[in-house]
Amino acid sequence: MVLVIYTYCLWTNNIVLDSKIFFRGYIFKTPPFYLNTKNIEKAFEYMKNKNVEITTKIENDHWFNFKDPDGNHLMICQC
Repeated sequence: MVLVIYTYCLWTNNIVLDSKIFFRGYIFKTPPFYLNTKNIEKAFEYMKNKNVEITTKIENDHWFNFKDPDGNHLMICQC
C-alpha cells in the first residue's frame, strides 16, 4: 500500500490531504485532511468553547479529531 500526502501551502495556513482515505477499511474512519495549528492546547480549548463535537482527546501531544456541522471527521494537528 502506498500512502501519498499532499501539502498545499496557503498564505498563513497549510492544508494537508492524505490519500489513505480512499483505501477500503479507512473510509469514514480517518479524516481526509487536517488543519495545522501552532498551539494544539489552545486550538482544543477554542473548539471546545465553541461547542464543536470533539471525537478524540489530544493524541500524542499533537493532534485531535472533531466533526464539522455536516458530520465529517476532521483533524487539527500541531506539526
